[in-house]
Amino acid sequence: MTKRNSAAPDVQTQTILIIDDNPNNLATLTDYLAEYDFEVLIARNGERGIERAQFVCPDLILLDIVMPGMDGFETCRRLKSDPRTESIPVIFLTALTETEHKVESFKVGAVDYITKPLQREEILARVLTHLRLRALNERLEQQVRDRTDALHESEAKYRNLVENANDGIAIVQQGLLKYANRYLTDIAGLPLDAAINRPFTEFVLSLIHI
Repeated sequence: MTKRNSAAPDVQTQTILIIDDNPNNLATLTDYLAEYDFEVLIARNGERGIERAQFVCPDLILLDIVMPGMDGFETCRRLKSDPRTESIPVIFLTALTETEHKVESFKVGAVDYITKPLQREEILARVLTHLRLRALNERLEQQVRDRTDALHESEAKYRNLVENANDGIAIVQQGLLKYANRYLTDIAGLPLDAAINRPFTEFVLSLIHI
């Protein structure tokens, strides 16, 4: 896919996996997606689709329901039960229009349900929307990870500063000693686990009588 569309710069190089046994559907979808610089992969049955998804980890999966062997519902169910593929958004593309099929699709983990005949504008609008949502979610998750790492680093620095301070530092809750730094435990001649949960007044008296 080489033809670029500047309307979606944030999803240009993402990978889409189509799982469908119908050559006409595959040709139509590939033609629609050619407007953007996606990497488009194809699998003609559920088993092969799961294998490709596990190996490549695409950004989005377009999945037919009625296929020989494993149907789309079971394919989606297995994708969502695998840690390697559970976060990949799945959009069902199907001729099935009954409400029960739509309900089942969301039960097994799909994010959207498009009925045939396929319409170019609808396909592209929904594909781009879910790709952007996934990209946004990944950015938010990365920000959370970065902030969590920074918080852990800050906590480690503070803990090291407190532990190695040249003054006694203690944390007392409801009259019980919950923490004492090395300076205090060294003076008391007690390991930290022996000092924890003792009445603080008792701990202070032990320091006074040393």
